[in-house]
Amino acid sequence: MENHPFRMDRDIVLMDQRGTGESEALCSNMGAELFEILRQDINYEAEYDAAKSLFFDCKEILESKKVNLAGYSSTENAVDFEELRTLFGYNKWNLLGTSYGSRLGLTIMRNFPNSIRSAVFTGFVAPESNYIEDFVQNFENALFAVLEKCKEDEDCNSRYPYMKNRLLKTLKNLESDPMCLA
Repeated sequence: MENHPFRMDRDIVLMDQRGTGESEALCSNMGAELFEILRQDINYEAEYDAAKSLFFDCKEILESKKVNLAGYSSTENAVDFEELRTLFGYNKWNLLGTSYGSRLGLTIMRNFPNSIRSAVFTGFVAPESNYIEDFVQNFENALFAVLEKCKEDEDCNSRYPYMKNRLLKTLKNLESDPMCLA
């Protein structure tokens, strides 16, 4: 990112959160295992049960290693970022977050409001949401909201008529006649 426009008058600070990446990763294979679950052609309940089992397995491993799980939360991550801001000597900083980063950013803003100059979030995950349990329903709600907006927009609707109906018909056809990509 040496020549990125953001760097012209700003530092970019990236940090692995506790237990991720190069920060003493815990259950480091979990991401790959979650993607394996998502790749399967199973219903929501089976997907939820498989993910829940994976999380419980990880929890058991961590508890057997006497890891204090209370230290792995958005609140604790926010404290880590505040300590990093202080360590670097920044009076205030700008936050940019996507997905879980939006949830963490809101936690930082709530807990350390005097440390924030500005914030931009995309792919929003609200602190009060249950990200794992609500994932599929939230995705469906967002997708159908976009399709509804397209239907309401004259230009979009003329270019992509009956988008929701076409999507649902395609999904139904794929259930009875799956397409193999090799």
